[in-house]
Amino acid sequence: MKPLTFIPFTYDTIWAGDQIAKARHCSRIGTSFEMSAHPEGSAKVKNRDGQPLFIDYLKGREDEILGPGLTEHELQRGALLAAGVNLSVQVHPDDAYAQAHSHDNGKYESWYIIDAMPGADLVAGTTTADAETIRRALQDGTLDQYLKTYPVKKGDFIDIPCGTLHQLRKGILAYEIGSNSNVTYRFYDYDRLGPDGKKRQLHLKDSFNVADFSNQAHFVPAEHKSRSLSNSPFYEIEEWYVDADRELVCGKTYAMITNVEKDPITVKWQEEGIELDGWSAMLVPYAAGSVIVPAGSHVLVSRPRKEQG
Repeated sequence: MKPLTFIPFTYDTIWAGDQIAKARHCSRIGTSFEMSAHPEGSAKVKNRDGQPLFIDYLKGREDEILGPGLTEHELQRGALLAAGVNLSVQVHPDDAYAQAHSHDNGKYESWYIIDAMPGADLVAGTTTADAETIRRALQDGTLDQYLKTYPVKKGDFIDIPCGTLHQLRKGILAYEIGSNSNVTYRFYDYDRLGPDGKKRQLHLKDSFNVADFSNQAHFVPAEHKSRSLSNSPFYEIEEWYVDADRELVCGKTYAMITNVEKDPITVKWQEEGIELDGWSAMLVPYAAGSVIVPAGSHVLVSRPRKEQG
């Protein structure tokens, strides 16, 4: 089966920056789901007849596309996030809580920093494991002093486990690889107003139910070499600097290739060249067997850790 390329599902946000809009000559976008088959935002399959929604195209083809016995639960989602101002402080649940309370999967996510303004930082975790200290800090407006921050630059990477408070901050363009989930519990939001003129809703009960303030993020500083990046229990992520044409073999599952540079590359499948745009994702189906990633590429290669069959 030929690899899949996508037309992203995009939307503006109150925190959106102009990084994507400038590069793609479009209106302002905060979030661009580059590869997604979620009901709340599915990309379209660019290189199939009629450009169907990926969520529809996947149905009945799970074994061919994902791998024997795998389901949408094992499908990763790839998204560009362009932050013009700070996002909310938020947290995601695990599978058990999300399925019981939000009718969705849990969410574990990872961010690769594509670009960042000088002095940019993000939040992942807290400096105290005590929930009551965090609760009091919310009430008295001192939460910031307990948020664990990481200065970031282009090429840095971070894993954010379920239950970890986190916040993408202004001036960052990040590529997110994560679970097939859209559940976010907003923990703190600076009393910002939504489009309706009212304060945006917080989800404090759910947040405290799922937060583990002892969680530690896994941070990997930028380095110009091919290596493994993620220690997620749900997926693996490798960074490839490709000096000579390199074969990607699917094995027992699909793989997602993310082009983290602006310029397109041409991935070869059998005798066909398939263009992968800058900052975009390609799904190499289990049934594709393998592809050749061309020399000069800089990509992320990610796969689910779960194997069936």
